[in-house]
Amino acid sequence: MSLDLPNNQKKDEVDFTNSSQGVGKTMSGFGGFVFKTMQFVIRNIIIVALLLIVGFALGIYLDSSAKKYNHTLTVSPNFGSVEYLYSKIELLQSKIRENDTVFLKSVGFSNPSAIRKIKIEPIVDIYRLAKMEDIYFRTLSLLAEGASMQQVMEDKVTARNYRFHQIMFSSNNPISEKGLISELLAFLNESAFFAKLQTQYRSSLESKIVANESTLTEIDNILRTSVQNSEAGKPASGTIVYTEKSQLNDVILTKNLLLHSQEENRIDMMMYDKIIKESAVMVNMKQHPVAGGIMKFLVPLVFILIFALIVSGRKYYYYQKAKYAVS
Repeated sequence: MSLDLPNNQKKDEVDFTNSSQGVGKTMSGFGGFVFKTMQFVIRNIIIVALLLIVGFALGIYLDSSAKKYNHTLTVSPNFGSVEYLYSKIELLQSKIRENDTVFLKSVGFSNPSAIRKIKIEPIVDIYRLAKMEDIYFRTLSLLAEGASMQQVMEDKVTARNYRFHQIMFSSNNPISEKGLISELLAFLNESAFFAKLQTQYRSSLESKIVANESTLTEIDNILRTSVQNSEAGKPASGTIVYTEKSQLNDVILTKNLLLHSQEENRIDMMMYDKIIKESAVMVNMKQHPVAGGIMKFLVPLVFILIFALIVSGRKYYYYQKAKYAVS
């Protein structure tokens, strides 16, 4: 009776045997590697210990020097100075990249090496955009044809026209608002052209505030007279006679609009005390680098690896030298 196995079963047994032999060789090779590594450490225990100590100390130093602090400054560019603001930041970043400390000191930075990197981004404010006049919103809608409104709003050219922008930069050490922040704002606000515009804007705004106050006073007098005459049962006196309820409603509506305008004018007057007006400052936010805290472990391992490569290379050199000398 034949006991021959099918060909597929024989093939599976051969594959299993080969896999078992492969796993055995891998485990044997790994065991040999571990044994050789232990021998290497034992033979060079003093050097390995020194490398561990020196690498650990150097790693601690690198971890401490890798500290970086992030800072943000939210600003509002006034008088159409958006492009001016962006060009100033780009100029500053180029000088920082070139390590041009002479220029940085000349424009007022007492410690030029404090700034590592600086950039600016607009703060996208869709809610403020929704309150814009209808003509501006229709313009954006036309621009959005073929693209989404979100893309248009976040486009570099469009986004620069938002009111608030965020300046972000970093330093190796903590900073103070009275130091580097004040120097940065002084650098951004140094412009003779926009200083003249500032004077004109403020003067015009002051005139608007005074005129609106005068109009509000006149409206209050008209409303007061109307109420008094209504209570006395007499028609309103004066050059303008308000006998209909709709006319009084228009006067009240005008007053509300003027009050809202005065509120915005006073806010603008507060904002217009600088060309580039700061609204929020956040400093000394500690950044943790990807490699932060692990250099004390990584450096010793690199030192030992380099030492092992040197020893292996040296052995290989002498082996080849002896081999060719014999031949």
